[in-house]
Amino acid sequence: MSKDKKNNTFAVLGLIFGLLFYPLGLVFSIIALIQISKSGERGKGLAIAGIVVVPVIILIIFLLWVFINSMIANRLFISFII
Repeated sequence: MSKDKKNNTFAVLGLIFGLLFYPLGLVFSIIALIQISKSGERGKGLAIAGIVVVPVIILIIFLLWVFINSMIANRLFISFII
């Protein structure tokens, strides 16, 4: 691997958007992997990280949603008992 190869732009954007706006991050990361396999650019790790980050973010958001809703439901349930 030579040093003159640049990182694939979509790989970098895929990781950034994977953290901020995950559907777009997933699309950019998949595009990056396809481009990297054809052109030999660097950034395969970034593209894979962008793909991995998306489900992790979705899982965290889902777990927070479940936790918050269970706390709200628990508080409402206790208030009906008292």
